[in-house]
Amino acid sequence: MILLSDGGCENLKKISKVSAYRLTKQEIYDYSGLMDSALFELEEKISQLVTVVSQLRSENQLLRQQLAGKTDENKRLAEKIEAAMVRLDALLKQIPGDEEA
Repeated sequence: MILLSDGGCENLKKISKVSAYRLTKQEIYDYSGLMDSALFELEEKISQLVTVVSQLRSENQLLRQQLAGKTDENKRLAEKIEAAMVRLDALLKQIPGDEEA
């Protein structure tokens, strides 16, 4: 504690009891209205994002199922073509050639 000859010590005691809020000038704004609107907008955007993600997941699942079906169909058709080629080769071997001429 600083002792002053003119009773300044008493003034220091009074100042030390004053809250810091009163010592510095602070301007308090109403942030709650701004925060509420910002939070509402954020909530709306998150809600839209959740909806889009849900739709994309459903679409992705459908596309995976379609791809699996088309892959199976492609495999089945490839096997069918292979069987047709084997039969065609067997038929071509049965055709007599122009060996006598």
